[in-house]
Amino acid sequence: MKKISVFLMACMTLSCITTSSAQEIKLGAAGNFGSTNWSNGYSDSKARVVFGIGGAGQYAITDKFNVGAELILSSIGPRIIDNGDGLYGRFSIPTIQIPLLASYKLIDKLEVHAGLQPSVLLAVNAVLDNSPYNGDKIDFSEDYGSFNMDFLLGASYDITENITGLIRINKGLVDVETDRESRDFKTTGVALGVRYWLIKK
Repeated sequence: MKKISVFLMACMTLSCITTSSAQEIKLGAAGNFGSTNWSNGYSDSKARVVFGIGGAGQYAITDKFNVGAELILSSIGPRIIDNGDGLYGRFSIPTIQIPLLASYKLIDKLEVHAGLQPSVLLAVNAVLDNSPYNGDKIDFSEDYGSFNMDFLLGASYDITENITGLIRINKGLVDVETDRESRDFKTTGVALGVRYWLIKK
């Protein structure tokens, strides 16, 4: 009976919290624009501008606190400016990113958020611009893992009822290159984004 009473009290408490909260669900489209680089700022790399598109969802637990998840198809990896072999170009690493976020509303329309972003690296290519390559794509997938994890920190602002703008920084927690022990290839970047909420209920 004691366990049942505790369980019922927990259910009643949860019910009171949820019924007194906003409990709003939002689903929509997502777009990002920003830069990507290796976190240690190697002399042979430079930040590269990238784009991302996908979808986003958010659930308001209370009028101040909500959780969200996104699914973004983007790219990571910097420009190559000199890797010791006289090679120039860029990394092209198509990636499925899954940001998992908790947000807190500071004031009306303005929220801060933090969370983790597991990612799947679909391929790891270097597009080399100098002769004799001239745009050739070289596959480096064997030297890199297929999983990445970033820590995210940022803020968002509701521009209109259906449009939310955001700024976000990411810091890699996983060394994505597995072939070398002397270098630490973790991702870093900053993103500006917009979320257009198609469904709100």
